[in-house]
Amino acid sequence: MTEFGCVRFSAVDISSELQAHSVQALTDVPGCSGCQRRLLPGETLHVYDSGRALCTLCAAVMHEEPLRRERIHATAARLAVVPRAA
Repeated sequence: MTEFGCVRFSAVDISSELQAHSVQALTDVPGCSGCQRRLLPGETLHVYDSGRALCTLCAAVMHEEPLRRERIHATAARLAVVPRAA
C-alpha cells in the first residue's frame, strides 16, 4: 500500500483578491467603456478610433480593428525589462 502526500490548498480566492485590489487602487486604473469594469494587471485594453477603450471580452464583439492595444501593468511605474543572463 502506498501513501500519498497531503496537498493543502489555500482557502483564498485569488480572483476576488485581485478584484478587491483593483477597486481599492489609488492610481487611475484604466477601465472598459463597454462593461464599466476596471482592468486587472495583465489584461489588455483595446483603444479604438472612436475613443472607446474596451476590455478583451467586450472587444471580441467589435468588427473593427483597434488603433492600439495596451497591456495593464501592476505598478504605476513601468518596470525595466532586461535580457536574462545565459
